[in-house]
Amino acid sequence: MIAVISDLHFEEEASDVISGNGKQIIFRRNLEPKAYQGFIAHMANEVRRRKAKSFELVIAGDLFDFNRTTLWFQDDARPYTALNETSPELEQKLLGILNATAKEPPVAKTLELFRDLASGKYRSGDPNREGSAVDAFPCPVKITCLAGNHDRVANATPAIRNRIGELIGMPVSQPFPHYRLLDEPDALIRHGHEYDSTNFALDLPGNAPIPLEVDEAGYSQ
Repeated sequence: MIAVISDLHFEEEASDVISGNGKQIIFRRNLEPKAYQGFIAHMANEVRRRKAKSFELVIAGDLFDFNRTTLWFQDDARPYTALNETSPELEQKLLGILNATAKEPPVAKTLELFRDLASGKYRSGDPNREGSAVDAFPCPVKITCLAGNHDRVANATPAIRNRIGELIGMPVSQPFPHYRLLDEPDALIRHGHEYDSTNFALDLPGNAPIPLEVDEAGYSQ
């Protein structure tokens, strides 16, 4: 059984504050973890109903949003460089943003749910109530994480990839792929920015099929 989710856009929110007259306004955009807990529990129930022998969760890009944070404005580092030109200073900046994002309370709890799933566990019961029971997922689990456009820099260095792997509970030995091709069912899973010239470095022809393998420069630049 295959399930696909994308564009979770986990964001660093703590620095995005407007202060004045003794008050603070913080912009909250991260979804509450109960939504993901309910989704995973529903998938466990579907696995049982379908008598599936395996379950793969494909996170189809933009798991973390490295762009939408005011932490970029603390210095001159920016994420616009080609991936193979990532400096040690930029790498540290990206790791700092990633770790700050992972500390956001809703994100931290959601990442724990993903790590549980990767290890074959999930929280059953009502996600709106505290203290849901931890149960064994009813079949072996695989998590595949694709790279999108807002988390393009996930592939900038091994240190960044490894940290993301730690946060979601999956070993990472190779760069995050750009697609997942399935034979049964027949399906091609992409983040989709390849189809949008304003979000992709290569302007692919609009009147021809986009090839399965796209020049890596389109993702790197």
